[in-house]
Amino acid sequence: MNTTRRTLIAAGISGLIGVLAATPSVAASYPDRPVKIIVGLAPGGGTDTLARIVAKGLSDLWGNRSLSRTAPEPAAPSLG
Repeated sequence: MNTTRRTLIAAGISGLIGVLAATPSVAASYPDRPVKIIVGLAPGGGTDTLARIVAKGLSDLWGNRSLSRTAPEPAAPSLG
């Protein structure tokens, strides 16, 4: 009787795992809005250039729009 109960519990857990694995993931639609990369330094510098390259790569990878924005001082300390 104890073995039957364990078998039944194991089968129920296996079935539950199977159902949960078959449901679509919620994070599959990420990102559903444009991604903004905020650079806290002056435009035209090395950090800004790198952020633009990363934004372009993310746009190509995700198939969604990614933008790089600069927010030089004094706005930068409040962003971090």
